[in-house]
Order: sequence, then C-alpha cells, then structure tokens
Amino acid sequence: MTHTLKIAPQHFDAVVSGQKTLEIRREDDKTFAVGDVLTLQEWDIRRLSPRQQSQYLLLQDLGTHPPAWLSHDDDLAALAQAYTGRGCRVRVTHVLRDSPAVPQGYAAISIRLLSLPPAIIPTPGGVLTVQGDDDTDPAHYPGYAIAIDGEIAAVVEWHPDYQAVVLRTYTVRDDVESRAYHRWDTGETLPELQ
Repeated sequence: MTHTLKIAPQHFDAVVSGQKTLEIRREDDKTFAVGDVLTLQEWDIRRLSPRQQSQYLLLQDLGTHPPAWLSHDDDLAALAQAYTGRGCRVRVTHVLRDSPAVPQGYAAISIRLLSLPPAIIPTPGGVLTVQGDDDTDPAHYPGYAIAIDGEIAAVVEWHPDYQAVVLRTYTVRDDVESRAYHRWDTGETLPELQ
C-alpha cells in the first residue's frame, strides 16, 4: 500500500541524506505495514500565515487532524501553499507499536529511501530533471529518469533479465513509447520487454 504524508523540511532533509531512518506517525486514519511505500512531501508550516500556524499547532496538539479545522477556501489554498514541491519515496522495513517506547495510537516506522528528490538543472536548451529511483519491487527496476522541460527523454535502469544497465530513449515529445532500448556496456539494441 502507498501512503502520502507531509514532512517538515528539517526531517525531509535528514531522510534524503540518509541520517533519518525512523518515522513516528499517528495511525488514527491509516495503518502502516512492512512493505508499504510512503511518499513524503515536504511541507513547511512557515508558509502559513501566523493565524493559520497558531490554529494548526493548537488543533494538532488537541488531536484534531487537519484539514478538518479549515474553515474556508482560503485556508485550503494556504495549506496547499505550504507544500514546497520536494518529495521522496521510502519503503517501510519495520513497524513497532504497542510498546512502552511508542505512544498509544502511534507507530514507529523504520524506512529505507527509494527515490531521491529530482535534480533540476537549468540549461540553455531547457530544464533538465533527473529523478533517481531504487526499488526492490521486481516489477519496477531501479534507475534514473531524465526529462527535458518536463517531457521524458531517457530512462537509465538496471535490468535483472540482462544483468546489465540499459538505456531507453524517447525521441518524440509527449510520446510514452520508448524509441530505442540499448545495453549501456555493449550498445547492443534490445527488444522491448513487456
């Protein structure tokens, strides 16, 4: 199962750097399990107005889970503005609950980083984005996706069937079908696998 969660900037940076491998999360509206994937989206409370920050913190302390406290569309828009646009994915490797060390209704979740935030590189020819991924799910191969101005240009990935790094290239904008598939080490053209 996949869960999308907010994470504060200082915690996000610690997860991405590999320093933070444990999350303590409330389980009132979801239950975490080993193998789950968490999409962590950086959320910065400093982007809210002082009134909204106070409301958010007070109601969070009282156990009221935002966005239930939001009163109108302006508050909803402000809450969305608090997202920075940075995110990463992690896999749950262990869950601890019902322990004296973990508060009632919470879970201590061990995590392993699957993907890094994209590297965004402005160039004269467009914005180059590189998104890394490291997933042990056999249906998804670890690798890197490269986009130019938001359009996929290539994917470099490890392919377990060939035991090689392979390169998929895309030559037509808005085309989701790769045009070429090659082994990186030999340059051999490969048939596209289904």
